Amino acid sequence: MARFVRDRTPRTLTAWQLSNDVPGTPGALPVNIGAEFAGYDAPKLKFLFTLSFELGETLGFNQGNDDMGRIVYACKSATRPNINVNYVEVNSYNYRYKVATRTDVGTVTVTFYDDNKNTAHGILQDYLNAISPVSNKERGTNYYLQDNIQQWASLGPLPQNDADGLIKSLRVTHHYNSGYSGDAAYFSKVHYDYINPKIQQFNWDELDMSASDASMISVTFVYDSVNITVEHNEGSFDGGRVIVNDGRTGDGDAVENVP
Repeated sequence: MARFVRDRTPRTLTAWQLSNDVPGTPGALPVNIGAEFAGYDAPKLKFLFTLSFELGETLGFNQGNDDMGRIVYACKSATRPNINVNYVEVNSYNYRYKVATRTDVGTVTVTFYDDNKNTAHGILQDYLNAISPVSNKERGTNYYLQDNIQQWASLGPLPQNDADGLIKSLRVTHHYNSGYSGDAAYFSKVHYDYINPKIQQFNWDELDMSASDASMISVTFVYDSVNITVEHNEGSFDGGRVIVNDGRTGDGDAVENVP
């Protein structure tokens, strides 16, 4: 197995580098930038993502899985955080500058395929029955009878305290391959954890006799905060797994094995 050190320091793109990007390390092999964009530095793909939930005590639907090989929810799309930072202008001795006052994390929208197992359908049905117990009342001649109205007219106290919601967190995991390799040691993930999400809007799309499209369910969540974590793996070296950094810090070189 040959070994090389690949420079990870960002450089200005020049015509020379388009054909021969030689890292500034003695003995390093030339790296063609076209091969880099098609391999190690390739863009992440949109469709490689999974969805999972961390539930409270009230709801009982499937929590999902973060493993690409064990996908539970058939998702068409999921939005990532849309952060909006609000500023106020401050005048200090005729010097004006802006101070951040609030960070608006926005909403997240997930679109599910309405599959034959009613996987996503069950989420909305359980959630609706929990927040609006009147929806548990079935149709019939006794719909308006008052004898048991208290059994379905109120949600009651939440399990822990007033701040807790029915869903503790919603996790969207974006999967990518840091080495463009079939080796599982290169499989990496970015987790977007939406904390204390609450469903703001859910829509079953319309049924149409003239269409043959797949049935969809769209859900919009509001949430308290979002936490982003990165599991960035760089393959293996001398039989051990190499984790260079989490994709956010560090300016060192990555040591990798190549054939």
